[in-house]
Amino acid sequence: MSLLEKAKIAIRKSATDSLDNDVLDLIETAKEDLRAAGIRDDVIDDAESYPLVRRAIITYVRTYYGEPED
Repeated sequence: MSLLEKAKIAIRKSATDSLDNDVLDLIETAKEDLRAAGIRDDVIDDAESYPLVRRAIITYVRTYYGEPED
C-alpha cells in the first residue's frame, strides 16, 4: 500500500476521491518539513521502511487536511 493510500485511510477519504493532489501536496510538504528538521533524504525517500518517518508524514497529513475532528 502506498503512502498516498495510507494517508487517505488516515483522513477517511475514499480511494476514488478527487482530492488526491491535495493529499499528495501535504505528503510532499511533510517530507520537506522532515528535511528541514535534519532527517536524511534517503530515509525520507524510503519512508515505507521507516515506521517513525511514515507515521510522521501521515500525522502531518491528518493535522493539516481539512478540519479534522480529532
